[in-house]
Amino acid sequence: MAYKYADIKTRRTVIQRLEKGIDEVNYPYEYPEGLNLKPGSEVHERLANEVYSRAQQSHRHMAQRHKQWAEVDKMLTMYVDLSDDEKEVKKADARKPVSIIIPTSYAVRETLLSYHCAAFLEDPILKYDWEDPEDALGVMLLERVISRHVNKFKVPLKLHTQWSDGFSYGIGVVGCVWSKKYAFKERSVPFTYFSPTSGRLEEVEGRSETVRDRKLVFEGNDLVTIDPYKFLPDPTVGPENIQAGEFVGWVDRKNLMTLLKYEASEDSPYFNIKYLKHMGHTTSALFVDSSSTGRYEKTNVRPDTYGGGHTNTVDIIPMYMEIVPKDWGLGDGEVPEKWFFCLAADSVIIAASPMGFNHDMYPISVDCPTYDGHTASPVSMMEMTYGLNETVNWLFSSHITNVRKAINDMIVYDPSIINPFDISDPQPGKLIRLRKSAWGRSVKDSFAQLQVNDITRNNIGDVSYINSIVHDTFGTVPTTGRRRGERVTATEIQADKSSDISRMQKGARITAWMGLYDIATMFASNTQQFMTEEVFVKTMGRYEEDLIKEYKGEVGKDRVKVRPEDLDVFYDVIVQDGTIPGDTDTQAWTQLFQVMAGSEPLQMKFDMVRIFKHIARGLGAKNVNDFQAKVMPDEQVRAQVEAGNLVRGEEL
Repeated sequence: MAYKYADIKTRRTVIQRLEKGIDEVNYPYEYPEGLNLKPGSEVHERLANEVYSRAQQSHRHMAQRHKQWAEVDKMLTMYVDLSDDEKEVKKADARKPVSIIIPTSYAVRETLLSYHCAAFLEDPILKYDWEDPEDALGVMLLERVISRHVNKFKVPLKLHTQWSDGFSYGIGVVGCVWSKKYAFKERSVPFTYFSPTSGRLEEVEGRSETVRDRKLVFEGNDLVTIDPYKFLPDPTVGPENIQAGEFVGWVDRKNLMTLLKYEASEDSPYFNIKYLKHMGHTTSALFVDSSSTGRYEKTNVRPDTYGGGHTNTVDIIPMYMEIVPKDWGLGDGEVPEKWFFCLAADSVIIAASPMGFNHDMYPISVDCPTYDGHTASPVSMMEMTYGLNETVNWLFSSHITNVRKAINDMIVYDPSIINPFDISDPQPGKLIRLRKSAWGRSVKDSFAQLQVNDITRNNIGDVSYINSIVHDTFGTVPTTGRRRGERVTATEIQADKSSDISRMQKGARITAWMGLYDIATMFASNTQQFMTEEVFVKTMGRYEEDLIKEYKGEVGKDRVKVRPEDLDVFYDVIVQDGTIPGDTDTQAWTQLFQVMAGSEPLQMKFDMVRIFKHIARGLGAKNVNDFQAKVMPDEQVRAQVEAGNLVRGEEL
């Protein structure tokens, strides 16, 4: 091969793999842009090296954080390495306690996750608004269609993983994809046979047969979670500015059968996957073995990341890059374009094509609740609590060690008088024999029990105090857990609660702006670009009254048909403020509502119904609209009266 590799190890690996026979076969692929991308060709090797060198650059930068992340994983799974002495203690008696991890960090993360779930996981998760009033109906329908995608593909589960990673490692990553679900559908068709007489297929009367067709059952937006250990961002930009980087990618592990399905699917960007069958080793040098992350230390049951004799695993590096096609020999364009590349087994290009997204964004969303606007991988909240949690663990474990020592008798005895074998027997109700020379003599001066003082008794109080510092830092401490005086006023409790919620709300707002905003933008654009089939959506939820009015308020019209062309509108993403039900001062609002109810001028200035709904939601009611009276249009009432479904009031 004429191309000079920048990384000698990579070149050696590629040559070894090609020598295994991959260059001895030839599959008739039609490559994009008329290029020769057969493994081993000059163009192929140049592209493979460009992708891998960027992945290697990013991996070197991100790998500096992996060791600390592994320690965080151990802390969150409550795993602790036992000393040799502690192993002997457990071996002698498995019931005896040894060093443990106090789940302080875990409790903080779960509290923050609970707040995020309460703030965002309410239908609809992604909200939109319109600029032109003529686009109002289309935007309403677009929001309902995307809400259906969110439910069908269980998007909240992926968001939960992203938020959890953000709190644990400082960075949570998901990819936005347009997914299609297929299934087989059976149908009955007339039974046919070939008639030699007529020379054509003829039906047999009264007979039928069942055929199975593969049908598209659902299409829509979905998220894929990306492990931060395997994330490969451009290290020259921060996570809040991921779209400004020259590339972004990750390492993923698939099996060969899955990749072959990808290649065979309609409009697939993949090729060269059949060549992977001829390679003896298809893992990546950049793949982080999950056993080194610290996530599975507690159970010691790790996923079979390398597969077995019956699973052919393949490591791929999907990467989006901004390039000048002419400089790369991929076309005549001289303006930077975003392209999608995919490298399998560090050496075989299996995808190379322009991205083609109308939103012109890397389909990646990053959430960094502790970002500082400078570093590519900021310090996470769990790393901030690591030192304090480690101190808590040491205080509690040292107390356990001291108690374990204190409950064992420590005796000084005269071996010339007392039989050492009897006194060393730990069993209760034992008989201690004296040596023959000591028979008839007093034994009270031949032994003494040492007094053991528990110098760690104050450790438990220190543990509680340090835990309160951790929770105070992030605003996750319950009001009842604060150290207070004997007399606490309601105002003080409300002030503490507001302070805690405001800090958690700040992190939620960062998540809304950094992560959910990009997801909402790409979901809307993908829906407009890739939706091919009509769907039915519910009118219930936001804009319910407007949708029912638009569709003439028909009885039972709780679902409406949406065509792709109905969604060709301009939209704005509504960024959620990160508030949750119950974080407002409902008592003050209730007092204001009472004042307005008694003042006619105020009632003319303010919408009392909307204020009432605001108070109800603040008290935790999510379905206020379900209790709203439904008023039918006059024409519909007359039609129902004529049909006998309704009667006039005077007839009752």
